[in-house]
Amino acid sequence: MAGKRPKKLSSKEKRKKDIRLIVQSNELVEARYMFDTWEMRFFHFFASMIRKNDVEDKKYRIWLKDVKKAYKLNNNDSYHQLRSAAKRLSDKSVFLNYEQEGVVRELKHRFIKYVDYIQDGQKIIGSQEYVDVSIDREMLPFLLLVQKNFDPEKTRYTAYDFRNVIELKPYSARIYQWLKKEEYRKERILTVDEIKRQFNIIDEYKRFSTLYQRIIEPSLVSINEHTDITIPLDKIEKLKKGRKIYAIRVPIYSKTNKEIAYLQGESIQGTLFDVQEVDKMDAVPEPTLTKVDVLYTTFEQSVVKDFGVTPSVFLKMLLSGVYTKAAIEQAIEVTRRAKFKQEISKSVAGFFVSALKAGFTDEKIERKKKALAKKKDHTKQLEQIEIEYANKKTERIKTILEQEVGAKEKVLAYLKNSTNKQLAARISALNLSVETISIEDFRADKILRGFFIQGILHEYQEYFTDINRAYQQKLRKNK
Repeated sequence: MAGKRPKKLSSKEKRKKDIRLIVQSNELVEARYMFDTWEMRFFHFFASMIRKNDVEDKKYRIWLKDVKKAYKLNNNDSYHQLRSAAKRLSDKSVFLNYEQEGVVRELKHRFIKYVDYIQDGQKIIGSQEYVDVSIDREMLPFLLLVQKNFDPEKTRYTAYDFRNVIELKPYSARIYQWLKKEEYRKERILTVDEIKRQFNIIDEYKRFSTLYQRIIEPSLVSINEHTDITIPLDKIEKLKKGRKIYAIRVPIYSKTNKEIAYLQGESIQGTLFDVQEVDKMDAVPEPTLTKVDVLYTTFEQSVVKDFGVTPSVFLKMLLSGVYTKAAIEQAIEVTRRAKFKQEISKSVAGFFVSALKAGFTDEKIERKKKALAKKKDHTKQLEQIEIEYANKKTERIKTILEQEVGAKEKVLAYLKNSTNKQLAARISALNLSVETISIEDFRADKILRGFFIQGILHEYQEYFTDINRAYQQKLRKNK
């Protein structure tokens, strides 16, 4: 009897399967350590393999071919680099902070207990191109046990999809971790002293402007381009003591599911040279461990710290599975308004618990719900117009490429002479050169395809005048 054909995964199931979470305790996120590029690649790949059901002395096997595939490395990246990174990491220390009697102290640990690799000088064959490692016992609470024995009253963690750090360099990867930890708060204050201490550059970059231009700003640009969060550079606030900048307040915006899907190569639009209709996309699953923990972390400040609800009571309510994020937000809003109006006769904590259980509402919330429903309808209309607008431009681009002789070459010449810094950075990141880059190179990379489309829109502006006029009028009318 013939075997059963494997079940074909849906696009949503494929995306879920591709997610590989890296989970670290917040103590480790804030710890002092610094990696070079290959050490960072090794650590992130290793950390993405750790699962809460693993035994504490588990041996993790890291294959060179898997690392190269994950990071899209070329064939020149050798086993020597993987082995050297593992060996260096086994000797590298992490310094964890804690406070005792008003004094900040540091605990020094190793990341890795042991490394098993092919001895230097030995002939390397494909079936042996791997490194075996194990978590150092002292690091278990910060990598494995934070998942296995999670207690929201004692331990906080930060989780993110491995794919978000693939394109990042060491500085930007550390800054991403710090910002990701505070994503639910929507902002993070980074002090200059903290950044320089963490990166071990205490005696460098005497001027803040130099530190910002050389390290901070490039890191944030990279985070915006490659990860699931966005940092609006124009909204960063520089904090001063006297005339000296001592910190920056960084706003943190979460990308939408559509933006994350596009980031992971799941564009809703076809390729530049094989344009297809825009498809509907399934929602991309959020990279979280449990719904309960996300809710607890999100509302801990308001419910536990501001209203005085005990952690165990709040956690028990969340574990019941009855209360949604919207219901908690509504109870918080009602409680805050009642507290401000001095309508709470006894306990604020008790009032909040009752408000959440009974679904308390008020006139302001009801007005807001009606306004929100109206806004959603209007947003759907705008989105539909924008999709139609994009499809019309896509059709016109296809016509230009098919009917205009030399169109591709004309756009290629324009892009080669462009002074766009982001385009130049992308070409450099792909180990290409402006002088020799070809149309095939632009076809092969989704980001370069975007620049090519912008080149067409620039070089053939007059071909889009009618479309722009018609749809900009529609957008203005609906806005």
